[in-house]
Amino acid sequence: MTVDIMMFSGRGPHVPAAAQRAVEFVSAADDESSLALLNVQSPETGSGEDSSHTDRGGAVIKELSERAGIRYMTYDAEIRVVGDTEQAIIDAAEEYDTICVGATRSGTISQVLFGSLPETVGVEMDRTIVMARGPEESAMSIREPLLRRLEV
Repeated sequence: MTVDIMMFSGRGPHVPAAAQRAVEFVSAADDESSLALLNVQSPETGSGEDSSHTDRGGAVIKELSERAGIRYMTYDAEIRVVGDTEQAIIDAAEEYDTICVGATRSGTISQVLFGSLPETVGVEMDRTIVMARGPEESAMSIREPLLRRLEV
């Protein structure tokens, strides 16, 4: 079965784990399956030249491929320069069967949630959404800091 997978490529701590899951899905599917790494750059950052935005997006994708160990796999790189990251991901995702997104939050309390970007993509899309969290963990459970705060 052919599966086309898109991975949102950013710099978050859980992005490599999501990229690894995307690679696993492509590897498990047939030879016609594809992987696309998407990076969205805001036009407000940088010098205002599109080439610098695409260069910066290309560097993020290259760094991700190295961090996730996928530099030897064939993938398509796509860089979009737009103001609305969530909408750009949703628009791009319409072309794919599966979308992989890394969790965006990493604090003790917020580890319970994936983060606003993955949640928005999950709610807005009628595709398979894979939200991945890497091995980064808090040293304490949620309960421990709450109990410490209540101690007199």
